[in-house]
Amino acid sequence: FVQVSGAAEGSDGQSKYNEQEALKVAEILVDLLKGDELALKDIGVVSPYSAQVRALRQQLRDELGKRSDLTWDRKAAFALEVASVDAFQGREKEVIIFSAVRSNNSGNVGFLADWRRLNVMITRA
Repeated sequence: FVQVSGAAEGSDGQSKYNEQEALKVAEILVDLLKGDELALKDIGVVSPYSAQVRALRQQLRDELGKRSDLTWDRKAAFALEVASVDAFQGREKEVIIFSAVRSNNSGNVGFLADWRRLNVMITRA
């Protein structure tokens, strides 16, 4: 688990996103790729919120696009799966980065407070 200090969640309709967490996920992804043991096709990024999936895709596209120290091509970038928990069901990857999104002063974790939903999230990824 990685704590993202100073992160604040936002809302997009009923869905949630966290820009600071998306940035941290991009940093983690870049660090994984620098090890030259994993390729984009080996990594999956999963979030329970569709707004966070959109934020992650944008952040990862921006971050990978400006990195000259990584060897990858645009075709390889399509191999990186960024999806909701439901959409990721049944896939296998060497590494899963899970973006939980929720960060607020009241400690509200939304629907993940239900242990059954949390279990589904973890086991599907």
